[in-house]
Amino acid sequence: MKWYCKEYRKTKRRLDATRFSARELAKATQNYSDECSLGGSVFKGRLSNSRPVAVKRLSSSLSWEALTQLKLELQVISHSRHPHLLQLVGCSLVLNETSVVYEYVEGGGNLRQHLDGSRGAKLDWETRLRIALEVAQALTHLHYFCFPSVLHWDLKSSNILLDRRLSVKVTDFGISPTTIDLAKAAGYIDPHYLQTYQLSVKSDVHSFGIVLLEIVSGAPVVDFTKAKDKITIAALGTCSLKNGQFHDLVDPHLILTATSQDLQQSKNLARLAIKCISMDPQARSTMKEVLVSIKNIIFTRSSQK
Repeated sequence: MKWYCKEYRKTKRRLDATRFSARELAKATQNYSDECSLGGSVFKGRLSNSRPVAVKRLSSSLSWEALTQLKLELQVISHSRHPHLLQLVGCSLVLNETSVVYEYVEGGGNLRQHLDGSRGAKLDWETRLRIALEVAQALTHLHYFCFPSVLHWDLKSSNILLDRRLSVKVTDFGISPTTIDLAKAAGYIDPHYLQTYQLSVKSDVHSFGIVLLEIVSGAPVVDFTKAKDKITIAALGTCSLKNGQFHDLVDPHLILTATSQDLQQSKNLARLAIKCISMDPQARSTMKEVLVSIKNIIFTRSSQK
């Protein structure tokens, strides 16, 4: 399966990031020691200028074609700067040791950790709504203000980092997978992809819709303790709204702490999520439309205070 984006060949931009040697990154991460591990293939490093970074090791067996594709993608995303996108710092591009270096986000963990309570107190509604807005702003920037347009490919709550002030940094965007790991993507993957093996901007919209349902419910995207027709969060959200049983979807923490106005806004956000996850990609909202809808929800909140 090929993910090569022909549009990337048209860009004349050069890589706007630092080229590191494999030796430099090994030194920065103490030879990729367990002490520096941030989980999976990501390690905390410290450059020679003392700057902290996150180093993501990619496959050690990239083909020449895959490495060429990666170079083109990095040329594009190195120019994709936005306050809510994780900044690319540099890379090491050799066949047997390929790594991508990002800015290091201090202290906040990721959205999934905050939704399940593993980072302490659960998020209040105002914070959740702001996070939804910031992620939408980041995706809209990728889709409409980058040339060529950049797909995220793998949006999920664990790829939405939060700093100490709980401000969003979306990570892992723009680098196309050579294959999709269906186990890791379960619950997020665009159903249309399973039929066509093609991803598009509407695939990102679908994944964002799933994230919105997570924000509203706090629930995992797949839960085998649920009834068969509600195992996925997409099914749970669709059934709950269709049957007028929103209380089955909304996070119990919000029921206890949120105002009636907050709960109505969470219901409106859930309805927006359902539009995003339509089985028909053409029926889904665009990210521009989604962003406007979230801003309208926030405006309503502000005007009623």
